[in-house]
Amino acid sequence: PVLFNTYQLYLRGGDARVLRDLRQASAGGYVFAAKCVRGAYMVSEEERAKQHSSGSAVHEHKTATDTAFDSAVTTLIQAIGRGEEAALAICTHNEGSVRRAISAMATNNIPPAHPNIHFAQILGMCDNVTAALSASGYNAHK
Repeated sequence: PVLFNTYQLYLRGGDARVLRDLRQASAGGYVFAAKCVRGAYMVSEEERAKQHSSGSAVHEHKTATDTAFDSAVTTLIQAIGRGEEAALAICTHNEGSVRRAISAMATNNIPPAHPNIHFAQILGMCDNVTAALSASGYNAHK
């Protein structure tokens, strides 16, 4: 079995944690599996920071979240392209990020149906994206 860890990339340092954990897995000889998401707990993270009088862990701007998400996904696609033991669930409704992931797969000579790369969207959201991915041979899930 492969166990996935979820990386909330709206949190500062999320992309660095992905890279750190990928390196640890490689050194430890086990499969690294990441579920990359932008994040769903922004409000609660902000409330927590206020309660503890600490700085927010959330990126200040959406563009920083987008950059962190795309960076983490690209890093993992490149690792898979090099033959590293890694698996990736790209969980996003952002069509730009989906296009960038598809482009990174092509650049790294990874076929659409690679068993270690999956795309996912929430049921009822961006069904057109899931349908297009599936029709093009990508592993797409709801």
